[in-house]
Amino acid sequence: MNSMELPKRVERAKCRVFGWQDASNDGHRSVVAAVIDAFDNSESAMLIEPSLSRKTDRPPDLVLVDPEVGVNVFEVKAVNLDQIDTIEPGGILVIRYQNRPRKSNVVAQVRTAMFDIKDATARAFAGELTIPFKYWVAFPSIHRAEWIARFGRDGFCPPQFLFAEDLERSALLRWLLATDRSRDATSPIRTCRLEELQCVWTAFGDNSVLYLRSDQRPERKVEEGTIGEFFDQQAHKLKKLSDEQQRLSEMYWDNGPRLVRGVAGSGKTIVLANNLARRAKRILLEMSADLFGARPPRPRIAAICFNRTLAPFIKAKIAVAYEQRTGQALPDNIVHVYSLNMLMYALSRQGAWPYQPHKKNEETPRALRYRQQLATLKADNSARFDKIAFDAIYVDEGQDFVEA
Repeated sequence: MNSMELPKRVERAKCRVFGWQDASNDGHRSVVAAVIDAFDNSESAMLIEPSLSRKTDRPPDLVLVDPEVGVNVFEVKAVNLDQIDTIEPGGILVIRYQNRPRKSNVVAQVRTAMFDIKDATARAFAGELTIPFKYWVAFPSIHRAEWIARFGRDGFCPPQFLFAEDLERSALLRWLLATDRSRDATSPIRTCRLEELQCVWTAFGDNSVLYLRSDQRPERKVEEGTIGEFFDQQAHKLKKLSDEQQRLSEMYWDNGPRLVRGVAGSGKTIVLANNLARRAKRILLEMSADLFGARPPRPRIAAICFNRTLAPFIKAKIAVAYEQRTGQALPDNIVHVYSLNMLMYALSRQGAWPYQPHKKNEETPRALRYRQQLATLKADNSARFDKIAFDAIYVDEGQDFVEA
């Protein structure tokens, strides 16, 4: 599946799909599309390359969260059989990329990612988890018969391997032990406990990732007593702001930096979205009040997070908060939402500095170099500095940034 086809498939999807832009090759995109096809008539959520809020290791390629089958973590190997040189003891695949062999323990990798998510969920849930957690390695370009012919029936082929034919809709439903809800919509479905499902989001640091989706789709007409009605009712309950969130959302943060503290899941991102939306509304109203004289430049407000997966969620929350307050869509080019690394790259494209690739354990030197380059730009080219500067900057996940 090419890069032009997946966006159309996501747009038609009834399930929730987050971060699909990070599916970077045809094989990855084909697996995302296969999971969408299999779980498109459910209250499912799919997260592509989602990073854990407290972990910076390489994220899994895809995480499916479904009220019936629980949490399923996928690693995608978009290689053909000829690229696999050999299998070493312990299930280590020697895969050739651009004529360079690379060893990969794919099962251990995806299993570790699954347990990381499970551990983060368990920390948020006061009790013993009953929700299933499973992991899979998908080979969308290889058929099972080809694998067996190459490595033999006794060769390495654990039950967590999914091949091309296993990604067909009916086969994938069987592998994941899911009910085909499009064929039998009347039979009751055994689902995981909602309180456990709601704790999964804490692993990814955002309480609207999974079951607070009404901001991105119109209110649905669902039958009484169905799973859809149950989740929509729960989502409606969770949307209400607490008194403390309401107080912080209404504050004027115009004179200097402000720091909002709170444990994971306390609603800091909700506060950010609501306060930013109020600020945008206030600035635009002040601009429209003056009918005479030169029209001032449009405001530029930034929202920065550390995890690139959270950026689209924050952007959606801000848009909804603005629309709730004004009854209108947020105007274009007012709010700019970036992950930190994408902000650095975007500013490099605007002539602020040469982009510095991110390297592990070099965050502080990199930050100091950027600060020096920014000071030089402000001193030597104030016009360009003013053009790229923001009127306000909101930062989410502040604990993950280096001090510099």
